[in-house]
Amino acid sequence: MAPPVPAMVVAAVVVATVLAAIVPAIYRLLVARRRLHLPPGVDGARPPLFGISHMRLALSPAACAAAVAHNGGSVVTTTLGPVPVVSALTAPSARRILALDSSGSTSWWFPPTWSATFGAASLFVTNGAEHAADHATAVKSLAGDAADGLVAAIEFRVGLELDEWVAAGVACSAYPRCKMMALHLLTEGLFGRVVDKRTCRQLARLYDDVNGCFTALLPYDLPGSALRAGLRARKQIAVLMREEVSKLATKRAAGTLSSSEASCILNNLSSSWSTTDDRDAIPIKLLDNAMSFLFHGADCLSAVMLAATRYVCEDESTRDAMLIELIDAGMVGGGQLDGATLRQLPVLRSVVMETLRLYPPIPLMHRTVIEPASLDEYALVPGQLLSYSIRTPHLDEAAWGDAAGRFCPGRHLRDGGMTVGDVRHDPSRVPVISNPSLTGDVSGGSHWLPFGDGVRKCPGADFATLAVSIYLAKLVMEHTLEVQGAVRMLRMPPHVRPDFELRVRRRAPQGRGAEGLGAGPPTPPAAERGIRGRRLVSGNR
Repeated sequence: MAPPVPAMVVAAVVVATVLAAIVPAIYRLLVARRRLHLPPGVDGARPPLFGISHMRLALSPAACAAAVAHNGGSVVTTTLGPVPVVSALTAPSARRILALDSSGSTSWWFPPTWSATFGAASLFVTNGAEHAADHATAVKSLAGDAADGLVAAIEFRVGLELDEWVAAGVACSAYPRCKMMALHLLTEGLFGRVVDKRTCRQLARLYDDVNGCFTALLPYDLPGSALRAGLRARKQIAVLMREEVSKLATKRAAGTLSSSEASCILNNLSSSWSTTDDRDAIPIKLLDNAMSFLFHGADCLSAVMLAATRYVCEDESTRDAMLIELIDAGMVGGGQLDGATLRQLPVLRSVVMETLRLYPPIPLMHRTVIEPASLDEYALVPGQLLSYSIRTPHLDEAAWGDAAGRFCPGRHLRDGGMTVGDVRHDPSRVPVISNPSLTGDVSGGSHWLPFGDGVRKCPGADFATLAVSIYLAKLVMEHTLEVQGAVRMLRMPPHVRPDFELRVRRRAPQGRGAEGLGAGPPTPPAAERGIRGRRLVSGNR
């Protein structure tokens, strides 16, 4: 006769059974009453909470190969490990294949180390209406039930209402590995109108958490507090924007807009809305769009600044060339940073451009087809979504030479100008190409597109390049740098960023002249600062 089952075990089983029946029922009730918001088409039978913490689903090489084989794809071995190439990801609407990085994790973002060798996977086209469903199906087929929460929390930005965006973002933000996606979900929710103050406070805290390096290193105050200040001053800002929009509309109707006015963000946004829109609502829309741009842009900036720090730190002659340039411009030894002057410094400018070429913070660009067109053997029809890899043209050896994957700012300098090649490169091995401007225009081709191109080009391009220039100038003028340990790639969607440990010491006050290039005695260890990835750690905290 079997021994009796302890009463505690029986009670535990009963409680677990009851909870298993009640919790899903409560969840479905909340969904039905719209207390919880799920994206369209997502099954509400299982709470997404159980899978949501897996921001990037871990797949071993064997599991990756099995998943790919199940979907009729193939595995390509790269320096990152096995990379599944899955044609099923965008279902029948795909015109080309999309690669997934599976070196320890898998996601729908393009691998950051893509080069021209992945030309076949540098472009894919989907029908916009099918985009979300295709991706949701693909992620589920690759990862099974574990992906349910991921799909429920994200839903790929198609067809969500504002409250659904915010609900998904707040849910995501409870999990550390989801904070980056939560930031984007919440900032997307700011398009159209500002959400409630509690959510904005959550967003501000979230921003401060994921962008500590950015806010700590720049010499001026930015976004976390800017959002809170912006909310307090929202009405006053809206009044000013209303006046500016009215002026732009009058000039636009009269055809007297200057080139700078025509390309400004206010004109681009306000002219895209229907004339039937409530005129009082337009300034609010503008403000909310601008705030969202601010947050998206700040995260991009932090990625670019980390990459630039890595390159400047690894190349001593680059630092010397930048410092000489800053000394000659009168900015070292008490001189004031001046934006107009910084834009004209060729070495600094070239370092920023080369960093953006090798580390474009956004690996993908999306455009919707509005007119019938052909691309090689493919016919494009209006409504299709065209997505392309930015890194592929950025590493194209036909445009950038054999050393396309190497940090070489000299390639951006015109003949006859001050060449970085004189300092550290053999000029005969550095191809001289048409010099792209910091707004993304390239003579003779589109091989430098960190901000996109055309009318939908990033409206913050000028601000971003100036901000990175200010950061690099302050870093080189006031600190000595030393990389510690190996540099590796940190793949945090949707931005590409390096991961490394850097030792930063503040320089002793220096006068002008060539002798000022020396590091000088470092400040005491208590003032030493180490940057690990994106987080600033101060030795005296």
